[in-house]
Amino acid sequence: MSDSRRREKHSPVPCWNAEVDLAGRDAPTDPPAVASGDWLLLLPLGAGAVGLDLGCGDGALSLELAHYCDQVVAVDPDPANVQIARRRASAAGLSHLHVCRGNLDTLISARRRFDLVVVRDPRRVLAGLRPAQAVERLAELVAPQGCLAIAAGKPPEGVTPLQPGTRARGARSPWWGEYGARRLHRMLEAVGFPNPQILAAVPDPHQPEILFPVGGEGQGRVAGCLISRCLRPGTASRSTLLYATTALSQWRAARWICPGFWVIARAPACMRATMAEEMVRRIVARPRSGEWRRGSATERARVALRARDLNFVLSRPHAGEGDHAALLVVPAGWGHPACILRAGRWRGEASPVGDGQAGLAELRSRVVGRLRDSLPEPLGASEVREHHAAAHAYIPGVPLHQKVVAASPRQARAVAEHALQAVATWLAELHEQTRASAWLEGEAVLEKVGPLLVPAAGAASGGPLVKRVASGIAEAGLWLGAAHNHLRPCHILLQEDGIAVTGWEHLALEGLPLMDLLGFAHALGELLAGGGAMDPGVAWRFAYREENWYSRAVRMAVEDYCERVSIDRAAVPFYLATTYLRAAARQDPFGKAGPLIHLAGLSLDTLDWR
Repeated sequence: MSDSRRREKHSPVPCWNAEVDLAGRDAPTDPPAVASGDWLLLLPLGAGAVGLDLGCGDGALSLELAHYCDQVVAVDPDPANVQIARRRASAAGLSHLHVCRGNLDTLISARRRFDLVVVRDPRRVLAGLRPAQAVERLAELVAPQGCLAIAAGKPPEGVTPLQPGTRARGARSPWWGEYGARRLHRMLEAVGFPNPQILAAVPDPHQPEILFPVGGEGQGRVAGCLISRCLRPGTASRSTLLYATTALSQWRAARWICPGFWVIARAPACMRATMAEEMVRRIVARPRSGEWRRGSATERARVALRARDLNFVLSRPHAGEGDHAALLVVPAGWGHPACILRAGRWRGEASPVGDGQAGLAELRSRVVGRLRDSLPEPLGASEVREHHAAAHAYIPGVPLHQKVVAASPRQARAVAEHALQAVATWLAELHEQTRASAWLEGEAVLEKVGPLLVPAAGAASGGPLVKRVASGIAEAGLWLGAAHNHLRPCHILLQEDGIAVTGWEHLALEGLPLMDLLGFAHALGELLAGGGAMDPGVAWRFAYREENWYSRAVRMAVEDYCERVSIDRAAVPFYLATTYLRAAARQDPFGKAGPLIHLAGLSLDTLDWR
């Protein structure tokens, strides 16, 4: 069946599109809720897929579904929710997202089936039905090769229950409650869905930072070992117990106290692979790279990814920044991931994630020893229905930003001081192994540095400052070398014998490596002083201007780096100003360049590194 005929067949019926009567109802003024759609990569969605969001609320998840399905029908019995969801769909320009007022009975009477049925709040939209009866009726909406996904746990934000008491009943027991994961698993099997999958979600099913399978002791222990490094020990009893049980591999107890789950059931005739699995299979099916060695760890990983069943752990701490989702891919029988898959979240909107793989492969060919082992080995890139994905071999380690957030203030200070020295040493070694043979001065420097700063020249008062910065760097001279160009705490993995660095989308083989260290120090200062969301001026003062333990640690790391790579310390303010000007160049189209340009000027006028 062609996609056009398929869309016509699955189009919304007129009775769902009846105008909503909102007389006497005041539209809510609270900001709309947000849902994460990264986990949708773990569903078997084919070309021309039609999705149903039953009980869509304010449409948060419907907006995400629209990037994975060719057509989405969002249904909610509350007219206020329908109005909000329609407004959000119109603002997003999603013409293939249809928001309608209705309920389960309306959908069944229309005799339509869907490739994906999602229920985020079953206690609300299925109120008045016994759970077993509700699941049996939901099964009537699933196409022969479709799937059903039901959330268990905390209800989504911004949605009020239709009947008093419908939300609280069983909500505190996501595993054993009325619509708990275990009970849903049994009811789905009873109505004919073979082997439903249970995915544990932390901190909740609607915005999961960690999502991992719980269907098996061996599989659970692997996932528990991975996520215990990323979970934050909190003050709430559930969070503390979950952290402790996963760290100790007490997997049965961890399942009982997990705050939320997704239960995914495939129709008996569904033979499709998930989108994530399809991405991985396409990548490893391609020819090997030139550095392939028989029996190497990477080759063993490629073989396992081709031949074994795959389990996926969604880990936002490994995703870093940008419009990408990160999935740790664990072949069946393995005790650790074989690779990390980074996939675009939105169809046609995110830049291809595989653009930097060729540069990373060339960088690996230029370095040797421990430095080479600390760089991810690219496995390849693929595109599945306009979603770009790239994979690289798994590197063990704990993300620095998660380590800092989870630590006490005293521990965070020790971790930050160690990380600054480790990153400075690592970058100095990278510069030594990749720097160009020629020392550049004067006009030769201006030719290299100028293109980095030209986009910022059009901002307010940016032109004279750009010339001053470029002249200062040109006077000091430099050696060009490989640069990460966007180094942040989320890109640093802490290991027993050093660090590893990920996220090389902005790699430059001929760049200014010192800016990596200065930008990293600023970003780590933001994380320490304000959790990563704060005025850049506060982080600048904390890292470079004030007299405190962190600014002293930053100064020591920068001076050690300059000594190793023979950079005049008097030129550091010019490099720091370049860091802010380059950030301003990225943000200038959005009108946010002014504060960063101001920080560049302050760096030149108030900092003295001589």
